[in-house]
Order: sequence, then C-alpha cells, then structure tokens
Amino acid sequence: MTYPLLEPSFCSTDADLDALYDRAVERLESMAVVGTVERLSETVALIFRLIGLPAPLVLPEDNKASRRSAPSTAFMELIKKQNYYDFRLHKLAAELLDRKLVGAS
Repeated sequence: MTYPLLEPSFCSTDADLDALYDRAVERLESMAVVGTVERLSETVALIFRLIGLPAPLVLPEDNKASRRSAPSTAFMELIKKQNYYDFRLHKLAAELLDRKLVGAS
C-alpha cells in the first residue's frame, strides 16, 4: 500500500513525524551500508570491501545538475525548513558512512 506524502492524515502531527523519523533512524542503523550520493565512490568502495571484491577504479559519472546556478539562500532556508527530517536523516547517513569506513579500514 502506498501513501501520498502530502496527505494530511499520513503525518498530521509533529508526534507522527517524530515517530516516523525514529523508525527511519532504526532502519538506517540496521543496514550494513548507508551512503550518500555526494560520497558515492566511498559508498561503492565500502560495499565492494564488505563483499570481498575489488572496488572499481572509476565510477561512471553524468552530473547534469552541475551546469545549474546555485539556489538562493532564502530558497535553501525554505527547503531546509520544509525538509527538516530529511536533512537530519541525510546527516545521520553521512555519520553512519564515516563510522563504517573507520571500522572497515
């Protein structure tokens, strides 16, 4: 079953959002590897190390977004406010990746 993310009944209170965030944290912490797009090469190297294979020397890259101008500060503040939990989860993912990389070396 899928739920529209903007449906008011899905997460109508801060408590609902906090509970959903806590479940997401538990899920991230239970995974063998968590990575981020910004650190794709490190994430791939860790995955290959965990399965006992040599990591690829070069990953294909096609970043079309690099040609765009940076968003304004005001726009980024609005995005951060509207996506508060996503930014927290992204930060946690980066921290988990750091911990795994230290433990794997």
